[in-house]
Amino acid sequence: MNSGLPGKRSVETVAPTFDGHTGFCTRSVRLTNMRHANSAAGPALIGPGACNFRYVDDRSSTEKALTVWYYRPLHISAAIAPIVFVMHGVKRDAHYYRDNWRDAAERFGFLLLCPEFAKADYPRVAYQLGNLVDGAGEPLPEEEWTFGLIERLFDFVREATGNPSEQYRIYGHSAGAQFVHRLALFVPEVRFATAIAANAGWYTMPTFDGEKFPYGLKKSGSTLERLKSALGKHLVILLGEQDIDADDPHLRKSEGARRQGINRFERGLAFYTTARDEAAELGMMSNWELVTVPGAAHLDPQMIPAAARELFRSPRTSEGRAS
Repeated sequence: MNSGLPGKRSVETVAPTFDGHTGFCTRSVRLTNMRHANSAAGPALIGPGACNFRYVDDRSSTEKALTVWYYRPLHISAAIAPIVFVMHGVKRDAHYYRDNWRDAAERFGFLLLCPEFAKADYPRVAYQLGNLVDGAGEPLPEEEWTFGLIERLFDFVREATGNPSEQYRIYGHSAGAQFVHRLALFVPEVRFATAIAANAGWYTMPTFDGEKFPYGLKKSGSTLERLKSALGKHLVILLGEQDIDADDPHLRKSEGARRQGINRFERGLAFYTTARDEAAELGMMSNWELVTVPGAAHLDPQMIPAAARELFRSPRTSEGRAS
């Protein structure tokens, strides 16, 4: 039970139950007031195989919980594994992403964390847009942005497992790609080594010219210095070459989105090109890359082999390539 004392950690567990999605155990672990979590929680929190835990952010005024679906390969300790976040799409099916990414975690030896942003607690403006604005489009203070949850969850897992990693890797597909590219754009202190935005439906274009937020940076509250910082981060725009269905019911069809292109592939190309041109105007090199996947449509499993490779290689000096 929670002691209620500042700086203490409360862990409440229940008996393991069967996970029908994978056949592995599902352990419910509720963690609150975790600012000073210690490594003693590690074995209970991140056991081998596929499980989940409940995370309650101690800096949130609402105490909304996230279910974090994870997979830890049997052959690697949570204390030494690279940490990879995978952000789900619009269906909020983080367990599905966890299951699909399990083989990649085994192959590359990483700790896979898939936080689930339930729609009831995190509607579109809070997930895809990172809670940068409220429902009326008015800017919110940075402490209310959803992006900070990933940074704090990273710190919690590090402390709970004794993992010394100073950076993490993050991948988002579809709605998750919207979260990831805005994380890169708006949070200069973000600690990812590599971020991948795969098949986003539309973008906040990295320029102060033209479109107002959320389609561009004009009136977003961001600054030129933040844009320069974002362009210096290693962001991969990963696009399926067959993600070209303009009639997809989940594809945004507003005028602002249509100006970016008629389908996800065109919009992704426009996002990358805008970043490249903006960097040139600013007299700097962009560290963003474009990678396309032949034959891949709007399906995360078709993107995973290329995505996993991109997460674990050094940035290129070229402008991008096909996978």
